[in-house]
Amino acid sequence: MKILIIADVSLCFGDFETKISRLCRAGADAIVLRAKNLKAIEYERLAIKVLAICDEFKKEFVVNQFIDVAHDLSSSLWLTSQNLDEISLIQKDKVSKIYAPAHDISQAKISAKIADTLIASHIFNTKSKPNQPPKGTKLINDLRLNFTQDIFALGGINAQNFKKCISFGANGICLMHDAMMCDDEKSYLDDFKLSSKD
Repeated sequence: MKILIIADVSLCFGDFETKISRLCRAGADAIVLRAKNLKAIEYERLAIKVLAICDEFKKEFVVNQFIDVAHDLSSSLWLTSQNLDEISLIQKDKVSKIYAPAHDISQAKISAKIADTLIASHIFNTKSKPNQPPKGTKLINDLRLNFTQDIFALGGINAQNFKKCISFGANGICLMHDAMMCDDEKSYLDDFKLSSKD
């Protein structure tokens, strides 16, 4: 099981780069840099710093949304529903891996044309979408039955429910709010890693 951290700048109260280092050291497998309020040039400056940290710990670095930045840094790329229509702009040989949304089967069919990994969301109740009902593990199961790509579960994932995602076919999980706000990154991620071995 892989653990991917969506590192949202807006959720970090301390030094952002220190937070990334701690998450990498604690055992995260990949870091997605999410900074929606930054312009492309500002995002790329920050991305270069985060990429250096990921390289130091031998972790995967993923650019969120900015296709040109992913090309420039030869990193992985995380597409959102908003920029799925920009698939034609992606030069696959310039990125390491592509993550794309799969909120339902019809969207997954579009994403599967280019994605290495489908992001099933949102699975459980989540703080970021309080008024939208979760899709549940049925979405993961449906995706597994219809697609060969890796599937990562996103939305309301915690140490108590993540095993359900894995049992229904997810290859990994995505963590954001709690990961960015926790005081002890190692203890937080150990709850997932140690529990996955039970």
